[in-house]
Amino acid sequence: MKSNIIFNNHESNIFADLNSGDTMMLMRVLKEQPDDEYSFDEIYDNIAYFESDHDTCWKVPLQYPVGKYGVRETWRVIKIYPSMKEMLIEYKDGNRRLIKILTKIETLPSKGSLYAAFATFVLQPENSNWRSPATMPKEAIRDHVIVESNTVKRVGELTFDEICVMFELTPISQEAIRVIKVRFIEYFNSLYANPRKWKNGYVCYVWDWKSFHELYGDNINLGYEDYDAVLSHSHKGIIDVYEWKGKPLTIYPNPYLELFTARIE
Repeated sequence: MKSNIIFNNHESNIFADLNSGDTMMLMRVLKEQPDDEYSFDEIYDNIAYFESDHDTCWKVPLQYPVGKYGVRETWRVIKIYPSMKEMLIEYKDGNRRLIKILTKIETLPSKGSLYAAFATFVLQPENSNWRSPATMPKEAIRDHVIVESNTVKRVGELTFDEICVMFELTPISQEAIRVIKVRFIEYFNSLYANPRKWKNGYVCYVWDWKSFHELYGDNINLGYEDYDAVLSHSHKGIIDVYEWKGKPLTIYPNPYLELFTARIE
């Protein structure tokens, strides 16, 4: 369970146009994916339960249960005032805010970290680099959302209406519907298909095996001679013979999502 949420660029653009009380639909891939023999059953006490035909259960804690979350944004430091333990920061929309630095000087991280400038009493120039939302101190959070409901389903099970809600679109023709579906597949793969570090190797989540084949082709090291035979293997999510950068790569086609509705506070 997390205490804050980070929006991607698409979500940030939607969020910027919303007012207090408005809602938006969000999705996040479940970091832990159950084996294929398991199907989603229910959410109870902030845990997603999956059941198999063998009467066994797989439990996955939700990342965003019903509750309140701070919104972390892209930001940068404008100036640091060591004597007052304060720094002036700027958000992407141009607004600025003076916040307290609660970290003690003697416990600051090493050079190159978030508070290195403060430790050396350096004033940051106004063109300092933008920083990842993940590095935003809690004192800089200015907006909050309330997660009001959530469910779990495979990405391929999303309804067209749910996709339109996430994109804030209203299709006006059959061609528009086709284009929206194609764009959503591209959007999903752009978020999750890139291999990322996970435990002792890498993991990626793709719309389906066809997407994986189109994205990576022969860039993935396989332990089989017949590449197409592996890709046509029905939706068996984990195949340990894949490698990325010399380490095991776990691929999840049609993964489970955490789908939730958030209200702007």
